[in-house]
Amino acid sequence: MRSLRAQLILSHILPLLILIPLLGILLTYIVETQVVLTNLTNDLAQEAKVLAEIASQQNGLFTNTTQAEFFARAAGAQYERNVSLYQADGAESAVIVETNARASLPPTQTELRGLLNAETETRIITNLDPAQTTAEALAPVFSARRQLVGIVRVSEYIDRLSERLTRMRLLILGSTFAALLVAVGVGALWADRTARRLNAATDSVTRIARGDSAQLSAEKMPREFRSLYDAVNDLQRRLRESEETRKRLLANLVHELGRPLGALQAAIHALQQGADKDPQMRSELLQGMDAQVERLKPLLDNLARLHGGLSGALELNREPIALSDWLPKTIVTWREAAEQKNLEWVQEILNDLPTVSMDADKMAQVIGNLVANAIKYTPEGGEVAIRAGQRASDVWIEVRDTGIGISEQDQAHIFDPFYRGHNARFPQGMGLGLAIARDIVNAHGGRIEVESEVGKGSRFVVIVPR
Repeated sequence: MRSLRAQLILSHILPLLILIPLLGILLTYIVETQVVLTNLTNDLAQEAKVLAEIASQQNGLFTNTTQAEFFARAAGAQYERNVSLYQADGAESAVIVETNARASLPPTQTELRGLLNAETETRIITNLDPAQTTAEALAPVFSARRQLVGIVRVSEYIDRLSERLTRMRLLILGSTFAALLVAVGVGALWADRTARRLNAATDSVTRIARGDSAQLSAEKMPREFRSLYDAVNDLQRRLRESEETRKRLLANLVHELGRPLGALQAAIHALQQGADKDPQMRSELLQGMDAQVERLKPLLDNLARLHGGLSGALELNREPIALSDWLPKTIVTWREAAEQKNLEWVQEILNDLPTVSMDADKMAQVIGNLVANAIKYTPEGGEVAIRAGQRASDVWIEVRDTGIGISEQDQAHIFDPFYRGHNARFPQGMGLGLAIARDIVNAHGGRIEVESEVGKGSRFVVIVPR
């Protein structure tokens, strides 16, 4: 019973193994007591009534023993029953003739009184010996003056029904066994179908673990299996995305580390070949090496921040910040960069912005990243606009440009770490800036919204609660 299939089959048939035999026993009892015996007593009553009518037409039947014996034997042979005749005298009755070899009980006084008002009386006479249990019907015989002159008794021993009851019991037993077989078959069918569905999910997970592709179709499945199959498919999608992210990370690391390391290696070789003997050459090489190392620091810082965000270890040094004073100071250096590129700089910051609890340094990194991208990807003569405002429950900072824009395909992934898009807005870099910016804003309980159209520019909005 360790297999799910066996347990499912057992769960289907166990209630039936208990219920169906009980129903079979109950049905047998009901049929024997309420159907068979009832039909028997009804038949006996009808036969007794017919014989009583015939007996009432024969004069001297209850006073002539020979005539009575002939009548009883003929009637018993015709109906294949035990027929007895009783002579009635007021409240007493005496047997005249009996055709059965077993002793019988004469009608009681109560039964005699009942026969005066009824056509027949039926009774079951039980015995410690089941073979002696009888079903009987008594019918009164009246004279022309409506006086009770005799009683016709028609009886049947229950043991004569044994063959009929045995056939009935075998039929019920066979039906019960057939029902159990059907239950086992149906249970096995459903259990096998359920096991196949679970095995399909297991096989898919195993293939995914090996790195193979697997796709489960959840159509025409029960709700629970649809949820399971959808979860497996979602797991595969996430693992595929994770693998693609890992490959992008490695490719980006090789790209970003290759240039400065190559420059450092070239400078080292030059120094080894005697460039260190020329003071000016040595100084220029060392300055170049120092510049390459400085270029590596932002890369390491971004990787450290990304790790902190992914591990949930991003800590904020919150303090009350007056946005109307803080924001202009944060973007002043970027204004100079935009003007040097001959970009039009638009700055619309309200003077009554509220004071917000936030980490000023990390939020400055977010704004700096968005403004830097806007300047970088907006061609000369374009426009970069910074706006800020407030609503009932939050404040917003908008960075808008008229640059090259972002395609719809890339917009769905620009906040994914290491993502490198399909257009010129993502030509180089690790693809970490927007991912880190999103994590910082999320840590403040806010969000970043983006709208963009290729060739017309982009709009990023940072929204944080007040």
